[in-house]
Amino acid sequence: MTVMQKIKGTIGNNFLHNQYSLIIVTILAEVEKSETFMFKKVCSTFLLKW
Repeated sequence: MTVMQKIKGTIGNNFLHNQYSLIIVTILAEVEKSETFMFKKVCSTFLLKW
């Protein structure tokens, strides 16, 4: 297996995971911008359970 094949395989395996990571990062960024404490609390609780 070439290095490129290994890299492509890893990217393929992690693609779905990376999409979820991106969603979580986006949510966290929105939470950071939010001034509402309850909103932060609800989101962090949701993310911890998820």
